[in-house]
Amino acid sequence: MRAWSTAEQETKFLNPSYLTGFGDGEGCFSFSIIKNKSQKIGWAVRLTFTLVATDNLANKKQFQLIKDYFGVGQIIEKKYKNPKFKPTIQFVVRKFQECIIIRKHFKNYPLLTIKLVQFKLWCLVIDLMLKKDQFTDEGLNKIVALKLHSPKGLSDLLNLNFLLFFLRIGAPHPNYKIYIQPCPKYDPNFDNLNIFLIAGLINADGHFRIQILNYGKDKNKFQCLPVIQITQHLNSLIVLKEIKNYLGLGSIVIRNTIAAADF
Repeated sequence: MRAWSTAEQETKFLNPSYLTGFGDGEGCFSFSIIKNKSQKIGWAVRLTFTLVATDNLANKKQFQLIKDYFGVGQIIEKKYKNPKFKPTIQFVVRKFQECIIIRKHFKNYPLLTIKLVQFKLWCLVIDLMLKKDQFTDEGLNKIVALKLHSPKGLSDLLNLNFLLFFLRIGAPHPNYKIYIQPCPKYDPNFDNLNIFLIAGLINADGHFRIQILNYGKDKNKFQCLPVIQITQHLNSLIVLKEIKNYLGLGSIVIRNTIAAADF
C-alpha cells in the first residue's frame, strides 16, 4: 500500500466545496485587454484568477494547500509602502491552460455569490480564446463587449479605441463591428450549499467577536455575547438568506451606510 506524505494527506482532505466558498469571498476572475505590438492585431487578452488574504502563517499554509490541490499557479507576498495597508498573500493563476484547470473546479463546484457572474464572463472569454478568436477583429471586439460587464468596465484606453466612443459619436470605427454581448444571469443553484462551502465563506468574509452589552436595567451588570458574522454585498443578499435557512439560526441586518448586509 502506498504511504501518503503529510502534504498529500492535507491536500487530499482539502474539501472542494470549502475552496469554492473561499473563492466566493476572496476570489477574483478577471481578464484584461492590453496593447501588445508583438501581436498582429495590436492587442493581447490576459486571464487571471486570484485569491487574496492577509499575510500570516495560517494563510500561507492554506494557500500552499490550495496550490497543491490545483497543481498550478503561484503564491505571491505583497507589501505596501502605505502603513495603512496590511501585507497580503495572493494565489495567482495567469497561464491560459492553468486557467482552464481552475474553470473545471468551479464548474464542478459552482459559486453562489455574485462572483458567479464574473466567473461566467471569464468562461465566455476562455471559450472565445479556445477558438483563437482573440486574434481576429471580430473575436477581439466580442471580448471587449464582454469587458463592459466586468466590475471596472472598460478602461479609458479601451473606451477610446473600441465601442463606446464610436457609439457616442455615431461614427463606427472602420475596422470594428459593434457587438452587444448580454450579461450572464445571476442564477445560483443553492442545492450546492453545504457546511464546507459556508466554512470557506466564513474564512474569507467572516468575523468572530465578543459583544458586551448591559444586562437588563442595571448599568453595572453586563453580558457577553459571542458573534459570528458573514458580510456580503447586497447583490449577494440571497446567499445570506439561504445560509440562514440552511443553519436554521441567526438574523440578517442590512447596513444603512454602504450596500452590504450581515448574517
